[in-house]
Amino acid sequence: MIYRSNDTGGIGASCTLLSIDGKNILIDAGISFEKLGRSNVARGPSGGYFEGVHIDLIIITHSHTDHIGSLPRFIREHPEALVIITRQAYDTGLIMLWDAFNISNKLSDEHPEIDAVFSELDIQNFVSLGDDRLILLGQAELPAIFEDKAFPGWLFGFHPIGHDLGAISIFINPPNDHPVIITGDASAHDQEIVKGTLVPSDEFLREILASQKTPILITEATNGTRVPDMMPLDMDIVTAINHSRKLTKLELIKTIIDVRDRGGRVLLPTFAKGRSSNVALILMEAGLVPHLDGMARKLFLLEVPNAKELIAQGKIVLIEEGRLGFEHRKSLWAGTDPCGHEFSPIIVPSANLDGGWSTEYARHFIDNDKNALIFTGHVFNDSTTEKIIHLEKGHTIKLYSFVDNRDVVVNVKCEVRHFDLSAHDYHPALVERVRLLRPAHTIIQHCDEPSFIAVAKAIRHLRTGTHIHRGFGLKHIEIN
Repeated sequence: MIYRSNDTGGIGASCTLLSIDGKNILIDAGISFEKLGRSNVARGPSGGYFEGVHIDLIIITHSHTDHIGSLPRFIREHPEALVIITRQAYDTGLIMLWDAFNISNKLSDEHPEIDAVFSELDIQNFVSLGDDRLILLGQAELPAIFEDKAFPGWLFGFHPIGHDLGAISIFINPPNDHPVIITGDASAHDQEIVKGTLVPSDEFLREILASQKTPILITEATNGTRVPDMMPLDMDIVTAINHSRKLTKLELIKTIIDVRDRGGRVLLPTFAKGRSSNVALILMEAGLVPHLDGMARKLFLLEVPNAKELIAQGKIVLIEEGRLGFEHRKSLWAGTDPCGHEFSPIIVPSANLDGGWSTEYARHFIDNDKNALIFTGHVFNDSTTEKIIHLEKGHTIKLYSFVDNRDVVVNVKCEVRHFDLSAHDYHPALVERVRLLRPAHTIIQHCDEPSFIAVAKAIRHLRTGTHIHRGFGLKHIEIN
């Protein structure tokens, strides 16, 4: 097997080409975002789109844009490739792709020198793929093991892996090479919209790994240096992480209730995909009525099976598009809820406060010491979120208002909190998965250098004999 990383970033445009037994298989096709002035510019994988290489198969692990965002471009460049994706990732992925396209379309007027990753026609071509080019895996079909006529003698397995709705781990068993396991982004712990998975059942593994050769594992390690807060030591790893997450949720709710009781308001800037729905369900479970805005509205309707029922019961409010929605927002900014709720926590993208409706809400929320700004996800370096978290109370920060098309300087007087509700596996689960699967080789990717070092060191202490590699920076790894 030859592993070819296709992006220079540690956590960027996820895209890996595997050459196995004479076939080229692309795992994920993501984009990354780069700051250009006030804008976030979408960039394809830094290694390009493998023009001139015959790609037999493209498999998408899930629908976050850093894993699916350049798929329409790869389909354009490689009309020969079969595409496999889950139905849930396909449906939510289209929302993410149209959003990325709309952002790029606006930027093209300001920066004509930027080459868009994909066009509207590329998305339409993706949608129009026939059964001969596209395999959609339904949730009821998973876990799945099957053969494909284009790959005689091969076995393919797909198993839920937590992390996000429709996310899968991939198992490839070729006729003459090592079996390969690709975790994708993984979560052994449960979330509100999806159950976690550490490893599949023994029965599944026996069937898919039926081979004389020991498998190769390709794993993410985003949280390679992190252990959950309040994680007990007297439980098995998955139970302990779930327990820690439960305590974190209780602390989150207590903080929100305290803000309500002092007459304040709460703003939760979140990642649209997955996290917004998770946080909304946490708040509803506590008897609160969250308001969802931005792209989180569309995704909530797809990610939560009884979403329409919850809306009809008044347990959640989705802020409308258009003029009515804007009037609703202005009322919330002024401190009143047109729906009549005395307390209305707002959940809105983007989590980075570098764009989207969250910046418009923030400029009206953070200059009041009764209010709270609460983050629940990964904090990216040099983001506005990181700056606010580390800013001393009473100092000012600059936010860009796309409504007024200008920078606004705001005094940060509100309470600022961060709660760790990560959708990625933590260090203990990452290492435990390697211990259970006992691969011949472990390739660690989708992480920064400290995370790689921490996970690699812990794996070596297992003494399983696995050879450890770092998949990073357009690297080629050849394993015989």
